Amino acid sequence: FNFMRDECLDFMRRRREKIAFSPNLNTGTSISGLVNQFSRDVSESGHDVDEEYVGADGITPLPFPCYIMTSTMPRARQTVEWENYPYPVEMLSNLNPLDKGDFTGQELEESAEENPEWYSRLVGDPFHTRFPGGECYADLMSRLESIVVDIEQQVGPVLVVSHVSVLQ
Repeated sequence: FNFMRDECLDFMRRRREKIAFSPNLNTGTSISGLVNQFSRDVSESGHDVDEEYVGADGITPLPFPCYIMTSTMPRARQTVEWENYPYPVEMLSNLNPLDKGDFTGQELEESAEENPEWYSRLVGDPFHTRFPGGECYADLMSRLESIVVDIEQQVGPVLVVSHVSVLQ
């Protein structure tokens, strides 16, 4: 968290030095508007960014909103809850890993031994071959479409905590 905070604060400081903002630029729809809002708040209060935005728990949050999304699976939730972040965390079932159905908990090699016919179909068409009782990678891509749109619409940083099949 500290690395992300420091990198973002450094970026914001460099951006403030290079771009001249108009006083009423805060539209709420662009990162420039957000930067301008916070740069005015800081200059009016006379405090440095690090002093101005210290949370009650002692964590210094970023001087702009951060959107955290996680899967509903326990290991992803535990990862996000490891630290007491001063940002809201949205748990979304769309970020859950690929549903392997009957093969849940098995390695691919075990599934190949158990069902060689299905495995040969998987090798032939890995994108559209559905796991018995589960989903295929095309289903996963379809499920993630709304998440990608949501991420693209954000004007600040987004942190996604999920699983390998989803992040790939």
